[in-house]
Amino acid sequence: MSVSSLALSSSGWRDYFGMWNPLVEPWLAPLELSECHAPRLVVLPQIAYAVFSAAGKIEYNFHLVRGSIVWGLFAPAVALNSGSDIPTIQITDVNLQHQFFQEPISTDQLAVTDGNDGFFPPFFLLPCPHPVVGDGLFTFEAWGTPGDTFVMLLGVGEVTPCPVR
Repeated sequence: MSVSSLALSSSGWRDYFGMWNPLVEPWLAPLELSECHAPRLVVLPQIAYAVFSAAGKIEYNFHLVRGSIVWGLFAPAVALNSGSDIPTIQITDVNLQHQFFQEPISTDQLAVTDGNDGFFPPFFLLPCPHPVVGDGLFTFEAWGTPGDTFVMLLGVGEVTPCPVR
Protein backbone atom coordinates (compact mmCIF):
# COMPACT_ATOMS: atom_id res chain seq x y z
CA MET A 1 0.00 0.00 0.00
CA SER A 2 1.04 3.62 -0.07
CA VAL A 3 3.06 5.19 2.70
CA SER A 4 0.70 8.12 3.24
CA SER A 5 -1.31 10.47 1.12
CA LEU A 6 0.69 13.28 2.72
CA ALA A 7 3.97 11.71 1.61
CA LEU A 8 2.75 10.78 -1.87
CA SER A 9 1.30 14.14 -2.74
CA SER A 10 2.63 16.75 -0.35
CA SER A 11 1.44 19.69 -2.45
CA GLY A 12 -2.12 18.39 -2.73
CA TRP A 13 -2.81 16.92 0.70
CA ARG A 14 -2.43 19.47 3.43
CA ASP A 15 -4.51 20.05 6.54
CA TYR A 16 -7.47 22.01 5.25
CA PHE A 17 -10.35 23.08 7.46
CA GLY A 18 -11.67 20.11 9.41
CA MET A 19 -8.24 18.39 9.23
CA TRP A 20 -9.42 15.70 6.78
CA ASN A 21 -6.24 13.63 6.56
CA PRO A 22 -5.41 13.34 10.28
CA LEU A 23 -8.94 12.08 10.90
CA VAL A 24 -9.15 9.72 7.91
CA GLU A 25 -5.67 8.22 7.75
CA PRO A 26 -5.83 6.44 11.15
CA TRP A 27 -8.73 4.41 9.71
CA LEU A 28 -6.53 3.40 6.79
CA ALA A 29 -3.30 2.84 8.74
CA PRO A 30 -3.93 -0.88 9.47
CA LEU A 31 -4.04 -1.52 5.69
CA GLU A 32 -0.56 -0.07 5.31
CA LEU A 33 1.39 -3.10 6.54
CA SER A 34 -1.34 -5.71 6.08
CA GLU A 35 0.01 -8.98 4.74
CA CYS A 36 -3.55 -9.99 3.86
CA HIS A 37 -4.35 -7.15 1.43
CA ALA A 38 -2.72 -6.31 -1.90
CA PRO A 39 -3.09 -2.86 -3.49
CA ARG A 40 -5.32 -2.85 -6.57
CA LEU A 41 -6.71 -0.15 -8.85
CA VAL A 42 -10.05 -0.92 -10.48
CA VAL A 43 -10.88 0.92 -13.74
CA LEU A 44 -14.45 2.22 -13.71
CA PRO A 45 -16.07 1.61 -16.08
CA GLN A 46 -14.20 -0.79 -18.33
CA ILE A 47 -12.93 1.06 -21.39
CA ALA A 48 -15.58 -0.54 -23.65
CA TYR A 49 -18.32 1.17 -21.56
CA ALA A 50 -16.58 4.53 -20.98
CA VAL A 51 -18.55 6.64 -23.48
CA PHE A 52 -21.68 8.42 -22.27
CA SER A 53 -24.76 7.12 -24.11
CA ALA A 54 -27.22 9.35 -25.98
CA ALA A 55 -29.08 9.68 -22.66
CA GLY A 56 -25.89 11.05 -21.04
CA LYS A 57 -25.43 8.14 -18.63
CA ILE A 58 -23.01 5.30 -17.99
CA GLU A 59 -24.22 2.43 -15.80
CA TYR A 60 -21.78 -0.39 -15.09
CA ASN A 61 -21.92 -3.34 -12.67
CA PHE A 62 -18.70 -4.84 -11.32
CA HIS A 63 -17.53 -7.31 -8.70
CA LEU A 64 -14.84 -6.97 -6.06
CA VAL A 65 -13.33 -9.86 -4.09
CA ARG A 66 -15.22 -10.46 -0.83
CA GLY A 67 -13.12 -9.36 2.16
CA SER A 68 -11.42 -6.58 0.20
CA ILE A 69 -11.51 -2.99 1.38
CA VAL A 70 -12.32 0.06 -0.76
CA TRP A 71 -10.30 3.02 0.52
CA GLY A 72 -10.43 5.77 -2.11
CA LEU A 73 -10.82 6.84 -5.70
CA PHE A 74 -9.04 8.75 -8.44
CA ALA A 75 -11.61 10.82 -10.36
CA PRO A 76 -10.67 13.37 -13.01
CA ALA A 77 -12.57 16.65 -12.72
CA VAL A 78 -13.71 16.58 -16.37
CA ALA A 79 -14.42 13.95 -19.01
CA LEU A 80 -11.44 12.95 -21.18
CA ASN A 81 -12.59 14.61 -24.40
CA SER A 82 -14.47 17.52 -22.85
CA GLY A 83 -12.89 20.67 -21.52
CA SER A 84 -15.97 22.09 -19.84
CA ASP A 85 -18.55 19.53 -18.74
CA ILE A 86 -18.15 18.10 -15.26
CA PRO A 87 -19.43 14.52 -14.85
CA THR A 88 -21.42 13.39 -11.82
CA ILE A 89 -20.92 9.93 -10.30
CA GLN A 90 -22.41 7.49 -7.80
CA ILE A 91 -21.13 4.10 -6.57
CA THR A 92 -23.55 1.69 -4.91
CA ASP A 93 -22.81 -1.47 -2.92
CA VAL A 94 -25.71 -3.59 -4.16
CA ASN A 95 -25.58 -6.14 -1.30
CA LEU A 96 -25.78 -3.48 1.41
CA GLN A 97 -27.90 -1.05 -0.66
CA HIS A 98 -25.30 1.53 0.38
CA GLN A 99 -24.51 4.51 -1.82
CA PHE A 100 -21.03 5.99 -1.36
CA PHE A 101 -22.44 9.53 -1.64
CA GLN A 102 -25.77 10.84 -0.29
CA GLU A 103 -26.55 12.03 -3.81
CA PRO A 104 -24.57 11.80 -7.04
CA ILE A 105 -21.48 13.97 -6.66
CA SER A 106 -19.75 16.18 -9.17
CA THR A 107 -16.23 14.93 -9.90
CA ASP A 108 -14.76 18.40 -9.47
CA GLN A 109 -15.60 18.03 -5.77
CA LEU A 110 -13.49 14.86 -5.64
CA ALA A 111 -10.53 16.14 -7.63
CA VAL A 112 -7.63 17.27 -5.49
CA THR A 113 -5.46 20.04 -6.89
CA ASP A 114 -1.82 19.10 -7.08
CA GLY A 115 1.39 20.27 -8.65
CA ASN A 116 1.31 17.26 -11.02
CA ASP A 117 -0.71 18.93 -13.79
CA GLY A 118 -1.13 16.68 -16.81
CA PHE A 119 -1.05 13.47 -14.77
CA PHE A 120 -3.97 11.50 -13.36
CA PRO A 121 -5.18 13.34 -10.25
CA PRO A 122 -4.23 12.33 -6.71
CA PHE A 123 -6.60 10.01 -4.89
CA PHE A 124 -9.61 11.03 -2.83
CA LEU A 125 -9.76 9.16 0.49
CA LEU A 126 -13.15 7.85 1.58
CA PRO A 127 -14.20 8.94 5.09
CA CYS A 128 -13.61 5.37 6.27
CA PRO A 129 -12.65 2.13 4.50
CA HIS A 130 -15.61 0.29 2.95
CA PRO A 131 -15.52 -3.52 3.40
CA VAL A 132 -16.66 -5.73 0.54
CA VAL A 133 -19.27 -8.24 1.76
CA GLY A 134 -21.66 -10.73 0.17
CA ASP A 135 -20.94 -11.44 -3.47
CA GLY A 136 -19.14 -8.08 -3.91
CA LEU A 137 -21.54 -6.63 -6.50
CA PHE A 138 -21.31 -2.87 -7.05
CA THR A 139 -22.94 -0.47 -9.50
CA PHE A 140 -21.10 2.51 -10.95
CA GLU A 141 -23.19 5.30 -12.45
CA ALA A 142 -22.00 8.46 -14.18
CA TRP A 143 -23.87 11.30 -15.86
CA GLY A 144 -22.34 13.62 -18.43
CA THR A 145 -22.45 14.92 -21.99
CA PRO A 146 -23.42 12.27 -24.59
CA GLY A 147 -20.38 11.11 -26.54
CA ASP A 148 -17.83 12.19 -23.91
CA THR A 149 -15.51 9.57 -22.42
CA PHE A 150 -15.12 9.13 -18.66
CA VAL A 151 -12.82 6.78 -16.75
CA MET A 152 -11.83 6.77 -13.08
CA LEU A 153 -9.97 4.45 -10.71
CA LEU A 154 -11.12 2.87 -7.47
CA GLY A 155 -8.48 2.17 -4.82
CA VAL A 156 -8.95 -1.28 -3.25
CA GLY A 157 -6.99 -3.37 -0.77
CA GLU A 158 -7.78 -6.78 -2.28
CA VAL A 159 -7.82 -9.63 0.21
CA THR A 160 -5.13 -12.26 -0.37
CA PRO A 161 -4.21 -15.49 1.41
CA CYS A 162 -2.48 -14.52 4.66
CA PRO A 163 0.84 -16.14 5.45
CA VAL A 164 0.77 -18.56 8.36
CA ARG A 165 2.67 -17.19 11.33
